[in-house]
Amino acid sequence: MSDKTSVTSLAACICDYLGALLHGFIWHRDIFELKTAKDPVAENWFLEGRMRVGDSADDEWCTVWLLREISSKWDLAIR
Repeated sequence: MSDKTSVTSLAACICDYLGALLHGFIWHRDIFELKTAKDPVAENWFLEGRMRVGDSADDEWCTVWLLREISSKWDLAIR
């Protein structure tokens, strides 16, 4: 799956899923962001997750847990 429409649709599904998982979670710095990005070499689209970390390890461990949950539901999402 490398076309922009498919990747954008997957991102929307994942964001909805994460919203349900994170109900009530308060991030200490920045939220985990998921967006589409284009690989300039291969000319295909992929998902990119980003976040800035702060003084709290809770955000980092929450992100690791989220990545585990995403990869268990969509095996093609995490590499």
